[in-house]
Amino acid sequence: GTVDYAVRADHVLVNAAPAELDRLLGSAPAPRPEGAQLKVNLLLSRLPRLKDGAVTPGRAFAGTLHVNETAQQLQRAYDEADDGAIPATPPCETYCHSLTDPSILGPELRAAGAHTLTIFGLHMPARLFARDREGARAAALEATLRSLDSVLAEPIAGCLLRGPDGAPCLEVRS
Repeated sequence: GTVDYAVRADHVLVNAAPAELDRLLGSAPAPRPEGAQLKVNLLLSRLPRLKDGAVTPGRAFAGTLHVNETAQQLQRAYDEADDGAIPATPPCETYCHSLTDPSILGPELRAAGAHTLTIFGLHMPARLFARDREGARAAALEATLRSLDSVLAEPIAGCLLRGPDGAPCLEVRS
């Protein structure tokens, strides 16, 4: 069965949002936290080249590639989002799972040199998507891909695999 017991302590550490802690304690809830990023999963025919020719795509995308994430760029994007707009140049981070775990792709895609790429567009609070979810998603995707393109020698769109219907193989979550 279950055992009920009490513990006394001067301090308790909780790895939960304040609203969740309030719920657990039965208190009036604090405001719920708001998600603030756009996640884009891409299926690429190959990894794109970088403007910095000294860095190979395999090296750049094996870890986390930080794009437009200086303190000034992060602040500008935060301010734009706080004013209710999709940031013009969203800071973003990207990495390639298929470089570290090729088994996530089928043998045919691996043999063809395909890769997966995940991009996180930052400073994309959920409230920006509340009124026109699809329109805001399209604008956020365009801005985030443009941000990534700023460090590439070629547009990422040129590396996207396309499905039988001709549509690019990508998934967007906000």
